[in-house]
Amino acid sequence: MLNHKDLMIGNYVFRKSIKIDEYITEERSVVIIDSIYNDALSPDNFLINGYPLSFFEPVPITERWLSEFNFYHVREYDEWVENMDGSGLILSRCYESGDSNNWCVDNIKIRYIHELQNLFRIKRGISLFI
Repeated sequence: MLNHKDLMIGNYVFRKSIKIDEYITEERSVVIIDSIYNDALSPDNFLINGYPLSFFEPVPITERWLSEFNFYHVREYDEWVENMDGSGLILSRCYESGDSNNWCVDNIKIRYIHELQNLFRIKRGISLFI
């Protein structure tokens, strides 16, 4: 489940399927967060792009996403690097945790695209977009 404190404007997340009426359903899709704010009627609830936080779920990091972000796969070390010269962020699988969905960046474990985007913004000072 997502926590509003872990999200930033520009993060990619899944918006769950939304049934608008009996004829129209918006399918699950990846969206970019453009607003995060408290619900005026219920201050303990947060809205993302105008929808309740519960309408969203994190996007797992996959090799496809890393390719989309222009990371390069180094087969020799099974790592994904930001730049071919080895500079920038280096992502590797965290196999010791027993879950191959975990990735490590400088001993920081991450699983989701928004975590990678936030880490990239903190370490590099720029946003990570497709």
